[in-house]
Amino acid sequence: MNTLKKIKCFQVIPNLGEGGAEKLALSLADTIDSNKYDVTLVSLYKSQESIYEQLAREKGLKIKFFNKKPGLDLMVIYHLIKYFLNEKPQIVHTHLYSAKYIFLPAVLSGVKVRVHTVHSLADKELGWLDRCFMKVMYRYFNFIPVAISDFIRETLVAEYHLPSTRIPCIYNGIDVRLYTPGVPREFKANPLKICAIGSLRNIKNHHLLIDAFKLALEKNQDISLQIVGDGVLREELESKVRMYGLQDKVTFMGVRSDIPGILSQSDVFAISSLHEGLPLSVLEAMASGLPIIATRVGGIPDVMTEGRNGFLVESGNVGAYCEAILKLVVDPKLREIISRNNLIDAWKYDVKVMAKGYEELYASCL
Repeated sequence: MNTLKKIKCFQVIPNLGEGGAEKLALSLADTIDSNKYDVTLVSLYKSQESIYEQLAREKGLKIKFFNKKPGLDLMVIYHLIKYFLNEKPQIVHTHLYSAKYIFLPAVLSGVKVRVHTVHSLADKELGWLDRCFMKVMYRYFNFIPVAISDFIRETLVAEYHLPSTRIPCIYNGIDVRLYTPGVPREFKANPLKICAIGSLRNIKNHHLLIDAFKLALEKNQDISLQIVGDGVLREELESKVRMYGLQDKVTFMGVRSDIPGILSQSDVFAISSLHEGLPLSVLEAMASGLPIIATRVGGIPDVMTEGRNGFLVESGNVGAYCEAILKLVVDPKLREIISRNNLIDAWKYDVKVMAKGYEELYASCL
């Protein structure tokens, strides 16, 4: 098909840093039908030479950077208006807080399809003023909120008082083939290697994970913990590990680009967040055939069934989290059963399924 006849689609993200929303936007840009759609990743900020930027370039994806300054930057809206009027996209798809910068460019340039993916609980995704702005965009300017799980859709209904029929639900997706092992996983009796992936900030609540790990270690020494990611709490968390004397059992690995390899060398995946949307890391762990221990927050229970995919623990319950670790460390047969279940269930969340959902949404709006 001639490139000029393709449907021009902008995927707009504040930046291409290392986060779930950024990774999803990149995956969608890479997976959507390139014979039908001409996709550009639009970053409000200038290039940061991040892992995701490098990956986007390796995949041959188009990226347009703007030089947004910190805080509210009205000049970037002016430059976006010029860019939109010149390029004339038919679809604009925003993520995180980028929607407020895209409002005027989209309206003035007559963009037909205006989609915004909500990556977290509706009442926590944005600040109060931004949520008021989004309410106007949803109600009067044909912006479509997309929920990434059924639970997130419920929070959108509650926050914006929209009928659920106006809120499409398209689950996050990953490239399952990158993670699924070619041969069945082998689960030895011990030791048990636990892996946690996520930015080191308050919302991820690594304190709970470390506290639960310490308790489990007091009853069974055949466990270790790898924490992948970086952030403002790294020094504080490392200090806690030293205080507990767990330096030989807990490893901080920083930001890594070889996530499939790390998961393939792990036995259990752990996430202890205070709240979530639908973390890609849980889906990646599922596709890797890892039993999952997760807090019962956000969209996680929408993709996990207690006992089938792992264990769901109430947020803040250190004792219950510890018990979940111990159940898995002493029972390799249980880990094997859960692993087989996860390898099957992961295909429901393949990136191609997600891309098809968005393509159908775009087409219905066009």
